[in-house]
Amino acid sequence: MLAKATTFLPASPLLLALLLAPILLASSALELHVSPAGSDVAGDGSAANPFGTLARAQRAVRHSLSSRSPQLSDITVHVGAGVHYQAGPLHLTSADSGRDGHRVKWVGAGHSTESVISGGRRVTGWHEGAEHGVLEAPLPAELTAPPRQLYVDGVRASRTADLPNSTRAGLSPSETNITSSGLYTTSTAPLLWPDPGGVELRHDASYDQSRCAVRAVTPGPAGKGSTIKMAQPCWQLGVALGQMAQPSAVLNIGVELQPGEFGHRTAKPSTTTSSTQFASLMLRYHPRDAAERQGLLSG
Repeated sequence: MLAKATTFLPASPLLLALLLAPILLASSALELHVSPAGSDVAGDGSAANPFGTLARAQRAVRHSLSSRSPQLSDITVHVGAGVHYQAGPLHLTSADSGRDGHRVKWVGAGHSTESVISGGRRVTGWHEGAEHGVLEAPLPAELTAPPRQLYVDGVRASRTADLPNSTRAGLSPSETNITSSGLYTTSTAPLLWPDPGGVELRHDASYDQSRCAVRAVTPGPAGKGSTIKMAQPCWQLGVALGQMAQPSAVLNIGVELQPGEFGHRTAKPSTTTSSTQFASLMLRYHPRDAAERQGLLSG
């Protein structure tokens, strides 16, 4: 058959093109693979030797698209199972789009195993804290604000929160007044907050939810009650917009974490804090069970 094909194909250039077209289309398909266990240095994007990051796969796609030759088939990027941590956004523009009637596809691992793209930061260095059952770890240095979400083995932990009229919050509506700089309460409970600089007040509305950080707690006038100074301009803007009424919840007071709850504290608790002190924050978490505790301590 090969001999006959070789003999007769030159006599018909059109027939030659038609017969070769399927071969060209099949051979030009580009399949790239990315895995959390891959490598951008040693990986070549194959299934056996995948890239380590989505950004490296993106560069490979763009390199292929930069060719002046026609795109003869779809380009597929297989995003492997596991968590793909992103230091920043992955910007997809027209430079990442297919052409000549073909597409660029980013495909996950499937339903049985998940491919997760996460902008989160991995927390390591867990150790036993001063409180019974609570573990602590330093926050990643690149964080510019305390975290409001924590996931442990894919399960979201609950952020510690108190109702305003609880004994340890001390912000009962009947005892609290709103001011342009914060709040005043006749209760002295806020003076007992272990780490006031880590506390946030949450305000729930019918259509949104606002949060503002506490900056300092000091005794009230004539030593009566507590004066709470809030972060600016967050608080002033909220007051001007009518969003800073009585708080709906007091977050991260800093005591008595229940299993599955998390919070944070400054390494050296004080009555004040600032954005320059975020690097000294310690994350606090109460594991749900012994197995989870052991996994964090050993990881």
